[in-house]
Amino acid sequence: MTDLPPDLSALRDEIDAIDTELQKLLQRRAEVVGRVGKLKGKTSVIPLQPDREAMMMRRLVERHEGAFPKKVMIRMWREMLSATVGLQGPFSVAVFAPENKPGTWDHARDYFGSFTPMVSYRSTGDVVKAVSDGSQSVGILPMPDEEESYPWWRLLLGDEKRSPKIFARLPFGGQSNGRSETEAFAIARLVRRPTGDDRTMLAVETSERISRSGLNSALVDAGLKGSILGMWRADSDPESWLKLIDVEGFLDPADDSVQAFKAKVGQYVGSIYSVGSYATPLSAESLQTAPLIAEDKD
Repeated sequence: MTDLPPDLSALRDEIDAIDTELQKLLQRRAEVVGRVGKLKGKTSVIPLQPDREAMMMRRLVERHEGAFPKKVMIRMWREMLSATVGLQGPFSVAVFAPENKPGTWDHARDYFGSFTPMVSYRSTGDVVKAVSDGSQSVGILPMPDEEESYPWWRLLLGDEKRSPKIFARLPFGGQSNGRSETEAFAIARLVRRPTGDDRTMLAVETSERISRSGLNSALVDAGLKGSILGMWRADSDPESWLKLIDVEGFLDPADDSVQAFKAKVGQYVGSIYSVGSYATPLSAESLQTAPLIAEDKD
């Protein structure tokens, strides 16, 4: 066997020493998380803090230097966070994953880790039900489709304490090598807090007499930046529509800006419901990493 050059051997020894320290730090972190779980005690609230995790991911990206890929770093942290969530109590994920749409399963795996218990469902309604009744902690659902007869988001209009709400838009840290280039939403019954860069999902009751462009104009006039992601009309009331609007900011239906929007459209808008909110995912630009070897300009 050929002896390694002294410099290479020393570098490999340094890598081994770093790996040992990384493992010790992971063990220390898990021990601290265990103490957090004991302080919280037994509770029906799922051990998940998406706002804190989003701010953590942003700090990682902001302070990152060097050639190690940011997307890989985010994935490593997501695996670590998911493992430590499991240390604090039972946690499982319901995934809408019919045979012809496997992408939502990939989003769930990328965000909640490779070893988090997951159950696939063929119906979006069954995913919402599983989260609502507590048999699953979190649900992963596809982006709204305006052609759907019974969109899943209409099931999230209930009281905050009993009805699950949107808390994340996936992927958060860039597309992986999964089987989908589309996006997904995560729902759960949990407390949502602002992160400083958020978006809110509002379900707005409107009459048939106001157009999409009219609704968009009212949003702009009220100082809101948003877009319509979905629409639904019940067979029992063909004159009334429910529109899903994705709006910039962490908002409540009672906020002044939302009420100003309602005043702009007047009689054409009825009730406004919160369907959830989420931290704005990391941009493609923020996830760019410096090349491993700089190009020779000479």
